[in-house]
Amino acid sequence: AERDYLERMQSAYPIHPELFDRLYQDWSTLERFQRTRGVLRLMAAVIHQLWTRGDQSLLILPGTVPLDATPARNELLRYLPDTWTAVFDRDVDGAESLPLMIDGNVPTLGRYAAARRVARTIFIGSAPSVAGQSVRGLEEIRVRLGCAQPGESAAVFGDALRRMGSQLTYLYTDGSRYWYDTRPTVNRLARDRAQGFHEDEVNQEIVERLRKVPKTRDFAAFHVAPFESGDVADEDRVRVVVLHPNATYKRGSGETLAIQQAMAILENRGSATRFYQNMLVFIAPDQTNMEALKEAARDYLAWQSIQSEEEQLNLDAQQRRQVRDSLNKAEDTVKSRLREAYNWLLVPEQSDPQDKRSLQCTASRMNGGDGFYDRAARKLRQDGLLIYEWSPENLSLTLNNEMYPLWDENGQVGLKQLWKYLAQYCYLPRLFDHEVLLAAVRDGASRSDAPFGYATGFSDKGHHTGLVFRSSGSIYFDEQSILVHPDCVVEPPLPVTPPGGGEVIEPVPGKRGTTPPPPPPPKVTRRYYGRARIDPQRVNKDMGLIVEEVVERLTSLVGCEVNITVEIDARLSEGFDESTIRTVSENSSTLKFEQHGFEEM
Repeated sequence: AERDYLERMQSAYPIHPELFDRLYQDWSTLERFQRTRGVLRLMAAVIHQLWTRGDQSLLILPGTVPLDATPARNELLRYLPDTWTAVFDRDVDGAESLPLMIDGNVPTLGRYAAARRVARTIFIGSAPSVAGQSVRGLEEIRVRLGCAQPGESAAVFGDALRRMGSQLTYLYTDGSRYWYDTRPTVNRLARDRAQGFHEDEVNQEIVERLRKVPKTRDFAAFHVAPFESGDVADEDRVRVVVLHPNATYKRGSGETLAIQQAMAILENRGSATRFYQNMLVFIAPDQTNMEALKEAARDYLAWQSIQSEEEQLNLDAQQRRQVRDSLNKAEDTVKSRLREAYNWLLVPEQSDPQDKRSLQCTASRMNGGDGFYDRAARKLRQDGLLIYEWSPENLSLTLNNEMYPLWDENGQVGLKQLWKYLAQYCYLPRLFDHEVLLAAVRDGASRSDAPFGYATGFSDKGHHTGLVFRSSGSIYFDEQSILVHPDCVVEPPLPVTPPGGGEVIEPVPGKRGTTPPPPPPPKVTRRYYGRARIDPQRVNKDMGLIVEEVVERLTSLVGCEVNITVEIDARLSEGFDESTIRTVSENSSTLKFEQHGFEEM
C-alpha cells in the first residue's frame, strides 16, 4: 500500500527487501560478516540452490532461503559461534529438524512448508542478536512478512508459529516477539516433566476439574467418577453419572470400558441389586479425545510445577513470563478438551419387557459447544428419553399397553406403585420425578374427556372416595392414592330431596328410602411427627435429603408451625478422654444446647 515500499520491491527484485533488511541491519553487526562481500557470498549460494531446484517463488524471502542445503547453511553458520550448530539442526532446518516434522504431521502446514519457512525467517532475523539487547526477536507481523507470498493465507504461518512456540527447545517468545537462542527454553523442561507424571495424577487432575463443572437443574443429582457402584445412590430421582477418565467409549469397538462400567453401576449398588434402574443416565468420554485431554493435562501439570519452582530453577524475568503465558494457554487447552472429551450419552434401554438380558446402554453422541450437562439434558429432552412434562394421553397409553397388568380386577392401580414401576423398569418412559406424574394425573383427571380418574380409596358404601373425575380436585401422592379406569369409576350418589320438601335423604345402598344417621364430623389431620436414624458417616448427605424432602415441604405451607429437635446419643465402651469431654461440653454450651452432658455408666 506504500509507494516507497513498492519501489523498493521493484529495485530489489527478485530479492524481497525484508531479506536485505535482515542482512544489512542484523547480520552486518557480526564482527566477521562483511556487508557487501558477505551478502554477495550468501546470495550466490542461495540463488544457485533455488535455480537448481526450480523454485517457483515470486520473490526470494527469508522464509524461502534454502537453509537445508549445505552451502547456504554453512555460509550463515560460519559467522556464528559453534553452539549454533546444534540449535540449527534441531529447531531450524534439516532432515532431523522439528519444523520439518511439524510440517509432516500437519498437512495444512506441510502444503506450504509453513513451519520451515517460519523457522528460517526467525533464524535469519534473530540469530545475530545478542543477549544484552533490551528488545529481542522479530514481531509476528515481520515473521509473516518474511514468509507469506501473494495468494497464501497468513493465518497458516501464524498457526505454525504457535505450534513451534510450544514444541521447540531453543525458540523463545515474549508477547508477539520470537527469537532463537543457544540456551534451551523451559519448553524442554516442561516436556520432560509432562512425561514424568503418573497416570493416576493425570486422572486425579481431570476428575477434580469434572467436579468443578457447573451443575444444572436438569438432573436431580450428579455423580462424578464414582469409585464403585455403591457410590451411586439408589433413589427414585433422575441422576447423571459422569464416568471415570479411563472408562472411555469408542463407536464400533464393542464392549468398551464405558459400557462395562455403566452396566455394573446400573445392575448393582455395591453387593445389592439396584432397584431404580430407570433413574440413571451416563456421560462417557470419547477414547480419542480423552487421549488428547490427558496430554493437555500433563502439559498443565508440568507448567504448574515449573511455576511453583521459579526460585529454585533460577528463571529470569523473560522465562517467568513464558511460564505464566504457557500455563494460561495450557489451562485454556484443558478446559476446551474437557468439553470435547465427554461427548457420549449412555442411556439404559430394555427392548423386551420379559427378558432382563435385553437391558443395555445405548450410546449417542452429544453435539454442541456448551457444557456436557447441558448437552446431555438437551439430547435427552429432544429424543424423549427424559420427560419433564408428560401428557395425560401418553400416561393413558402407557397404562393400557406396557403397564396393562397393573390394573386390578376393579380397574384400579396404586399411584405410588405406578411411580415405582416407572422408576424401576427401563422399558417404560423415564420421568424427571414423581411431580411430573402428578401433573399428568391432575391434568388428565380434570378434563371433560378424562382418560382416567383419581381417588383416595373405595368406601363401604360402594363408591370411590376423594374422587377427581372430569372435575378439579386435590391430588395426593401417598399409599391411598389410586388411578381408576374410566369404565370402572363409581361416583358417590347424589343426595335426594323428598317430594314436598323436608330433610334431604341420602340414599344408602340396600336401604333405599330410609334416612341414614348423620355422618360423624370429618377428622382433620393437624400434626405430623417424624423421627429418623442418621448414619454418622454421611450426616451432611442424609440431613440434606431430610431438609429437602420433608422440612421444606412443611415450611412451604402457609401457617404451618415446624419445630425441629436434634438428638445425639454417643457411646464409647472404653470411655471418653478428658480432652474430648472438655471440647464437646464447651462446644455444646457455645451452640446453646438445651440439654447436654456426659454420664458415668
